[in-house]
Amino acid sequence: MKIAQVCYLYHPAIGGVESHVKNLSERLVSLGHTVEVFTSDFEDLQGKRRVKITREVVNGVLVKRYPGKFIDRRFTNSRFQAQKVEFGPIHEDLSKGNFDVIHVHSIPSKHFDEAYSVSKKLGCKIFVTAHFSPDDLVKAFKTKLTPWYWKIFLIPKLKKVNRFIAVSPSEAKAFASIVGLPEGKILVIPNGVNLEELDKVSNTKVRQFKDRYSPREPLILFVGRIVPAKGIDILVEAVASLRTRAKTLIVGPVGDERYFEELKRMVRRLKLESAVQFDQLSRSEVLSAFHACDLFVLPTRGEVFGIVLAEAMAVGKVVIGANVGGIPDLIKDGKTGYLFEPGNYRDLRQKITQAIEYRDLSKKISLAGCKEVRNKYDWNKLASKLEVLYAGK
Repeated sequence: MKIAQVCYLYHPAIGGVESHVKNLSERLVSLGHTVEVFTSDFEDLQGKRRVKITREVVNGVLVKRYPGKFIDRRFTNSRFQAQKVEFGPIHEDLSKGNFDVIHVHSIPSKHFDEAYSVSKKLGCKIFVTAHFSPDDLVKAFKTKLTPWYWKIFLIPKLKKVNRFIAVSPSEAKAFASIVGLPEGKILVIPNGVNLEELDKVSNTKVRQFKDRYSPREPLILFVGRIVPAKGIDILVEAVASLRTRAKTLIVGPVGDERYFEELKRMVRRLKLESAVQFDQLSRSEVLSAFHACDLFVLPTRGEVFGIVLAEAMAVGKVVIGANVGGIPDLIKDGKTGYLFEPGNYRDLRQKITQAIEYRDLSKKISLAGCKEVRNKYDWNKLASKLEVLYAGK
């Protein structure tokens, strides 16, 4: 099959959707298919950096990058888009591509509208993965005009796509109950983990990483964009009064400069300069961080899945996630990890303390989480499921 993947950002951009599309695309190529990615030239959603190469083959995937631009959400339908970014136009190139399948990631978006138009004109199959947190969907539908926009412009199209793919049962339930999509139209295929990539990390690199950041104390890790939605302030507040000495490493690109400055002021105010560190790491260093940490925390205020949690679980680490969005679909509290009350730093502090101090229980939980992720979230298995879905009627 010839398959088009259409998304806001792609590698070297860092993020959950970016990781999802990259791993899916490369595995489809390994299964013998031709895959082209249509994306923007932005390296992040803030447009700070652009990828200069507009057309290249990466691990067998042809990546086509189009000029990204910011849209003014005060006007027309742009206020309802998933991001304030659009790219293209891609309509002509998609039309000439002779694709069997077009798979669109992130809605509502201009690139979905263009891809949908092409699919209907040419009669090719179209699939949609929204990557939409259930909590964010609830909030969106509480606003005055959003439901009307969806009912008039989006839902009629979603009902006509070949299949709507949710990355968690919670997301599927939200789109069925709130949006009104027929349950038969929705299929859950979760985000996956690149086990080969994680398993290649050497013990030497892990030791070097641990010695570099926290040679003697437990290492608490966060990986993700530094934006308010990720709840990093909740984590900083939680570690401020831990009974056990520990080092907290916060890794990720700065997506909100104002928030980043607030976090640094917070660290100084709480006198945590020696206990909390911010850093930006390469992908290979992040892989070492997963192995080197003692505990992984995702204090997010909303999340559709949480790939970083699954990656940490896959290498046998204890994980703590906020009880929001699709995270409870991944973490079974007290069995494969810990959940804490969203926004409650005291509850998070208690769970961190429990994970560090009760080592035997933590070992049991981490082993159970590792087994679950490796059995259910291997990208090789998930890509094969999508291959069957693409080929079906």
